[in-house]
Amino acid sequence: MRSTNTFSILIWQYAQRANANNEANLYTRISLNGKKANISLKKKLNINSWDSKKQRAKGTKTSARYFNEYLEEVRMEIFQPYRELKAAHGLVTVEKIKSHYLGENQKVHSICF
Repeated sequence: MRSTNTFSILIWQYAQRANANNEANLYTRISLNGKKANISLKKKLNINSWDSKKQRAKGTKTSARYFNEYLEEVRMEIFQPYRELKAAHGLVTVEKIKSHYLGENQKVHSICF
């Protein structure tokens, strides 16, 4: 029997909360089998520079290209733990993927003298 997971990554801008400079925060939403988790990217972009259909910054200027490269890195950093958990036949949840992206699942080792 084969099971199918619905997995998606959405990057969106909260344009309703734009500041005085017309900039708004960007977020990513991880969806897996109907469960969702939002993560703030802690980046702002002018609302006129955002293409919501393509989920990318508009334009071909260097700043837009760097910003879009950053967004692709975010997508890959979210997709990689999903792929690893699925390959290991482990339980895949949006909370696990989110904690991996935020670095919350890493163990901290310290040396005491």
